[in-house]
Amino acid sequence: MMNEDLMQDGGPGAATAGQFIHFTSAGKHMLLHIEDVSEVVPLMSLTGVDHMGGSCRGMLNLRGEMIPVFDVQAPGEEVNQLSRLILVSRRSSTLGLLVDDVVDVVVVPPSQIAERPLGGGKRATFARLEDAVLPIFEPVAVLA
Repeated sequence: MMNEDLMQDGGPGAATAGQFIHFTSAGKHMLLHIEDVSEVVPLMSLTGVDHMGGSCRGMLNLRGEMIPVFDVQAPGEEVNQLSRLILVSRRSSTLGLLVDDVVDVVVVPPSQIAERPLGGGKRATFARLEDAVLPIFEPVAVLA
């Protein structure tokens, strides 16, 4: 199922190895670097923002901080009340990622990580977790 070159040590994605949050969204399993995560919280009430389009689901008021919340995979689908919000902090800003479930925290060694071209100048990083190949989600992807 997976290219054996993902197993090579020292590949382009080797620097991205470490601990990850394993989560699901729209039936797909993905990973997120744990260093990017400030906390995981249950779904809370979101305030809709009419002029925001795309994957922005609204604003979250968490302890007085207004945080934009983005849907990782399926922006048009109804929100499940069992969903989770993964709060991601980068630099001085925080954003929320709406996901179906947080499965676990996993450790992925460098030999199980690979970065590959997707075409059009874009690249993606993948990890082997047991018998599956999972994309490593980059939070900035929801802002593009």
